[in-house]
Amino acid sequence: MMKAQPIVFFDGVCNLCNGAVQFIIKYDKLSIFKFASLQSDVAEIMLSPYGLDVSEFNSIVLLQNGKVYDKSSAVLHIARQLRYFSPLYFLIFIPKFARDWAYNLVARNRYKVWGKQETCMLPSGSLKARFIN
Repeated sequence: MMKAQPIVFFDGVCNLCNGAVQFIIKYDKLSIFKFASLQSDVAEIMLSPYGLDVSEFNSIVLLQNGKVYDKSSAVLHIARQLRYFSPLYFLIFIPKFARDWAYNLVARNRYKVWGKQETCMLPSGSLKARFIN
């Protein structure tokens, strides 16, 4: 049985979040990850069984092998699978509350610092296959 590809859910109108998706795509040479915005119906359908409220778009979420990781844990699990960035996974040993404190600080200010778009990012060409509608 083939494993489902991990899915990164992100705030589709956040410039920082869209930049993070572009960063992942750039370093994900094996096309491991698929992507969907937290504003999509797909996010609601796939994440609600895990008790996640997608109406709060303040976290990146990784769904992988039937497990959900959010905030700093999602970032570290993604980094672990990207060439050159896997050594960052050692930060997982910092308690989650401390990692998430820093994550939340950035998340609370992301629109003020990086801005936001009116609509979700639309992938083009070859990238379309990596995004779930």
